[in-house]
Amino acid sequence: MKIAGSFNDWRPDESVITRREADGTWQEIVFAQPGSYQYRRVVEGDRAADPNSEIPVSNSLGGVNSVLHV
Repeated sequence: MKIAGSFNDWRPDESVITRREADGTWQEIVFAQPGSYQYRRVVEGDRAADPNSEIPVSNSLGGVNSVLHV
């Protein structure tokens, strides 16, 4: 899985650190200035909203983005 969003010009994993935790889960770390950012998960080339996101928002392509508040 990769992350693409307004914080990295929608380029999957650009400026994102991926780390595997001791319990086997994966963590995506993004360093961003305070603000609100839209993003999508990228799995095997397909982009989709984060199913764990509490704030979905419609995008201009007819899909749904997730929102991250920093």
